[in-house]
Amino acid sequence: MDNQMLLILALLCMRLPYVWKAKSLTPNLFVIGIPTPGGVITYQCGLEYWSLFKVPVLPPMEEKLQSTADAIKMLENYIMSSDIQLINSTNLEQIENVVKNEVLPLCKDDTIAQAAYIGFYNK
Repeated sequence: MDNQMLLILALLCMRLPYVWKAKSLTPNLFVIGIPTPGGVITYQCGLEYWSLFKVPVLPPMEEKLQSTADAIKMLENYIMSSDIQLINSTNLEQIENVVKNEVLPLCKDDTIAQAAYIGFYNK
């Protein structure tokens, strides 16, 4: 991903609820996770860009990256399911279920990490 696209992604992540980042078990990389009604889209970034992403931090993890085609399809479906707001009454429950079933388990049994993640979005 080039620098311009990385900056655009960082800006987008600041506006979307439930986005997270986690250091990768692969050296010098981290993962950005974006929950959508269809599941979590993940992107791998170089650790030098960590500070650009102003989102909650989850515990370090192995990456579970989708193929580009799968990620594009999830993004397309997310956009098409939305009106002028990405999160709305139509898809909020689906996104909350993705957070509950796919994101919070990434914290394993670390209830403090789970609380910090949820607290970040309940300000």
